[in-house]
Amino acid sequence: MSLNKNTLILEPKEYSKRSISSYKSIGTVFEFKEDFNNHKEIHIIICRLGLFLDMEFLSKFPNLEVIGSPTTSLTHIDEKVIQDGHIRVLSLRNCFEKVLNITSTSELTIGLTIDLVRRISAYSNSVLKDGTWNRDQFKTRQISSMNVGVLGLGRVGSFVAEVFGQFGASVRFFDCNKSIKSNSAKSVSKNLLLEKSDVLILCPSWEHENPVILGSKEFNIIKEGVLLVNTARAEIIDHACLVESIKLGKVSGYATDVLPIKYENDKVSSHELMKLHKEGFNIIITPHIGGRTTDAMSYTEDCIADLVLS
Repeated sequence: MSLNKNTLILEPKEYSKRSISSYKSIGTVFEFKEDFNNHKEIHIIICRLGLFLDMEFLSKFPNLEVIGSPTTSLTHIDEKVIQDGHIRVLSLRNCFEKVLNITSTSELTIGLTIDLVRRISAYSNSVLKDGTWNRDQFKTRQISSMNVGVLGLGRVGSFVAEVFGQFGASVRFFDCNKSIKSNSAKSVSKNLLLEKSDVLILCPSWEHENPVILGSKEFNIIKEGVLLVNTARAEIIDHACLVESIKLGKVSGYATDVLPIKYENDKVSSHELMKLHKEGFNIIITPHIGGRTTDAMSYTEDCIADLVLS
């Protein structure tokens, strides 16, 4: 029996067929295109990360009731929309227990860390792009001899801590939730984590209204020559402080899967980190691919479909 609730999928390419069938069970499913003009018919919008949903865009949908996003991040949705409350926003945070076993972002975090420490991409580019075979071009270390810090011991952080503990690294963590325990890492204060970590991996949760987690105070405390890895949110870092710390050598390398939302997609080339990479600094940037595996995407899309229909 149809509930006559129509759904618009903003990025329909390779979207879960099971999810689409679910949405069809309650109404018509539309796929978003540039010439889309059925705004008044839409009750549900399903989005990924490719578009920023601001008030101007959403004002075109007078009958919109629900936004569903198969993501843990909501930085692609205007915080005014979330705070207003007239449109219900559903994400993986509303069914967190269902995604505890998804490892895609954890795998990327581990891969970026190893790449950053061992300069794998830089060595590969020196061979493939420059035709240079030079084993001594970069100075690297083995992770088992390093102090690894994990800031935020949630789903991703706990997985990452366990893996690097298995490598033999000395692993410490800080989490605002003092009740969190780990068999793989030692709980320490935030300041001690910053002072001692050779590699600092950022895995905290973050909301629109939260302050930055690494600002000028933290960059003053942080260990000289630290390597930073961020697969959480770009907004947790003061990017002006980050860029300056890289230039000064306080941060000897930065690997990230996220940039501030205004730089993602077509404006990435204008970010200061791109300039630093071209100047030879140890920078790795991936285009927000943490959860971008076919396995994780289809599963999370189905989780959101179930949540929306319920």
